[in-house]
Amino acid sequence: MSNLICNVGPQGLAASDSADRSSPRRSALLRPVWEGLEARCLLSAIPLPVIPGQTFNVTNYGAVGDGVTDDTVALQAAINAAGSAGGGTVILPAGKTFLSNFLTVSKNNTNIEIDGTLLAQPYGVYSNASKSLITYNKVKNVELSGTGTIDGQGGVGANDSGGWWGNSLLPTPTKPVSTRPRLVRFTACDTVLIKDLTLRNSPSINIIFGASGTIGTNNVTVNGVKIYAPSSDASQVPAGQIPSHNTDGIDPAGKNYLIENCIISNGDDNVAVTAQNVACANITVRDCTFGYGHGISVGGTTTYGLTGMLVYNVTFNGTDNGLRLKAQRGNGGVVSNITYSHIKMTDVNYPILIDSYYNGSNNFPTNPASDSPQPVNATSDTPFWKNIVYSNITATGAGYGVTIYGLPEAPVQNVTFINVNISAANAANVNHVRNLVMTGNTTFAPSSIQSYDATIWQRTSSDPLFIDTRPHSVASAVLKKT
Repeated sequence: MSNLICNVGPQGLAASDSADRSSPRRSALLRPVWEGLEARCLLSAIPLPVIPGQTFNVTNYGAVGDGVTDDTVALQAAINAAGSAGGGTVILPAGKTFLSNFLTVSKNNTNIEIDGTLLAQPYGVYSNASKSLITYNKVKNVELSGTGTIDGQGGVGANDSGGWWGNSLLPTPTKPVSTRPRLVRFTACDTVLIKDLTLRNSPSINIIFGASGTIGTNNVTVNGVKIYAPSSDASQVPAGQIPSHNTDGIDPAGKNYLIENCIISNGDDNVAVTAQNVACANITVRDCTFGYGHGISVGGTTTYGLTGMLVYNVTFNGTDNGLRLKAQRGNGGVVSNITYSHIKMTDVNYPILIDSYYNGSNNFPTNPASDSPQPVNATSDTPFWKNIVYSNITATGAGYGVTIYGLPEAPVQNVTFINVNISAANAANVNHVRNLVMTGNTTFAPSSIQSYDATIWQRTSSDPLFIDTRPHSVASAVLKKT
């Protein structure tokens, strides 16, 4: 895998195999923006696992694969045999459907290759809802691959019409998201590849990466994976089906992630980076297509922080949110050096959203001026967002324009828009922000920007303007030539 280096010039960000640092004439204001982009768009190659050559076909361990017989014991036996042999590939062959309860990989150098279908036991039969269908626990050099499908049967079950998903819609669910099985979980693993599989109908999160203590899951590549579940919005679900909730696509937690060539349509975040228990860094999402879902998110807990994330060449169609940063007081940390480039969004309600009031849903104050600054200290877990670049982005049919809500004690800092074009039903809304720069061919429709406690540099014409709506200024925006 070659390094990805990004060129940045007047037309924004572009990927290439080498960096041309002899850029055209740069303005004094934008030079640090461009140079910062060049520095942090260098993605070092992430190591891939090397799996020993021996194979372990699950049918040789008693698996039937008729979709009716419980094959859990046989599948686990094949996984254990591979581990005892020092590693290898466990094969679930094509043309068969293997019904199973939860499985665990606890030895290094193991690949589970699913070319048929791995079918989770349905709601009411699955024996331990807190266990993921497949768990990789504290292992290195591991893989999950194949041309087949993992089906979680999220909407199937004899109890509470609609299985796991139907239960989640009850006034008092007996199986909240914390006790619904994930499809795949990696805990404190290193050097992981997930490739080419299709995941469907997860009871909750599809692929989650977790930590043990302060050790996250690091050096992860997810390539060519397809993830499908119904939308969480009942109006988007076909007649006779029910919505799915909390069915996140991919949830990284750690350092050095490459998520590429994936298609994800689901009932929650398509991708969600959560720095809840471990610091996150060097996350790249590129060349992906997203349908239903809540977009690419960082948060809602960012306590341990994130530094360095690139989202490049991603398409959103009908997604609730596009590019979202979310946390609230008590669940925040420092998130910095985020770049979004070459993004196309169609019918996305919130294409660009930074929300420092997130409490499980968007919870913006009606009047930002009414919120008083709160103390910031080592235990306050205040959300800080800084050094964020949006480049070459188009959004049409949006519900809302750019929406940014920082905090009075922690304004969002250093946000740059380069060639960003958004057409929305409602105007941009920018609050508690310092040094927001609009440059290149950046246009918003409606063109107005509602703002409070914000400093905005508009360099989209030959007559640049500076907008200051900080409280010490006048009540309405003051426009000054620079």
